[in-house]
Amino acid sequence: MAKATATTMTFSEKSGNLAGNTAAMSQAMSGLSVHTAEAAATTAVAITKADVDFLIAEFEITKDVAEKTLRAASGDITRACNDLIRPTVA
Repeated sequence: MAKATATTMTFSEKSGNLAGNTAAMSQAMSGLSVHTAEAAATTAVAITKADVDFLIAEFEITKDVAEKTLRAASGDITRACNDLIRPTVA
């Protein structure tokens, strides 16, 4: 029967492990900036209160969903309605 041995890591070994994890985390986080820039561009789209109210009343959705749908459609109410009726599947 094989004898089990306990392995211990020195501080420098732990630090090396942490450095590898930090590098992986930094790489993963760098991809998020693209999505942040897209979200900022989407919020810059001007939408009207009348269009938001129309979508809320006709589609029985929340204000947040109505605003996001309009912004995704570049403020075009017709395109927003079509997106709600026929959502695209990714």
